[in-house]
Parts: sequence; C-alpha cells; structure tokens
Amino acid sequence: MKTNLLYVIIALLFASSCKDGKEKQVNSNAEDTNINKVESTFEDQLLDLRDVNVQLNENYKIKKFGMLRHNDSIFSFVFRLDDSVMQNEVTKYSIGIKGFNVSLEDPYNATFSPSIETRDNNKYLILRRKIGKTSYFDSLEVYSYNRNDWKSSGRIASFKIRDVLFE
Repeated sequence: MKTNLLYVIIALLFASSCKDGKEKQVNSNAEDTNINKVESTFEDQLLDLRDVNVQLNENYKIKKFGMLRHNDSIFSFVFRLDDSVMQNEVTKYSIGIKGFNVSLEDPYNATFSPSIETRDNNKYLILRRKIGKTSYFDSLEVYSYNRNDWKSSGRIASFKIRDVLFE
C-alpha cells in the first residue's frame, strides 16, 4: 500500500512538472510573436524595394523606391525621402510617372501633387493610383515639374527605374 501511494505521489509530481513546461513554452511563443510584430516596418510591406539615391534639386532627395499593393488593381508608388526634405519643398513640385511595358498599347501615365507622409519616423511620398492590365513595368520614368507654372517650367528633373515588379 505504501508503495502504491508513493507511485501516485511521483506520478502527480511528474504530471504537474509537465504542465509548467508547457505553459512556459506557450508563453515563450507568445513573446516571440510580439517581438516579430514590433520589428515589422512600413518598408517590409513594400514590393520591389530598392535604393535609388536621386537628387531632384539640392533640397529634394529621394533615397528609396518601392510599390505598395492595396488590392488587385490599386497600388502606390512609394518614394522614401531624405530626412532633410521639408514639406514646403515638396509642395513646390508635382511628380509625373510614365510606365513602359511591351504588353501595353500606350505607356502608363500619372501625375501627382504629393505631400510628405511619415511612417516609422521616415518621410515618404505615397502616390496611390489604379494600375490595370499589367503587374510589371520594363521601366518607370519619374519626373518633376513646377506645380504652379507647369507649362513654362517643363521637366525640372527626371530619372528612370528599371524592371519594376509589383505582383
């Protein structure tokens, strides 16, 4: 009888120690999940993110480019700006984009009057548009012009981004 009681006590101790181990493992996994959520940034959501390092003028520098997918046909052209770029500089200019793809009859054209948006303590131009019939551009021609006097200013600065995949 004493031996049976001893076996029951050992079994209970063993069972309770296994529960503690499982609870610790579950808590550890929950902590790992929270860490991953904190480390995720806005740029992690961007498709085809790349460095471009383009100076449109002495006060207007674009550091990175990427695409953001909202749904099947709505995308954003995302430009990360240098930290020194100010809103008053951005509002002086409009941005034009011309996208080329051999499957399109005509180039994709869009113009924007952007303003700075801040995400994760970085400055961005987020230019949202509908893009149909393609998920790839052979090249994007990005150009700036004076917002208030666009007819006489013409293109002030331009640059190309090649092989843009946003699928």
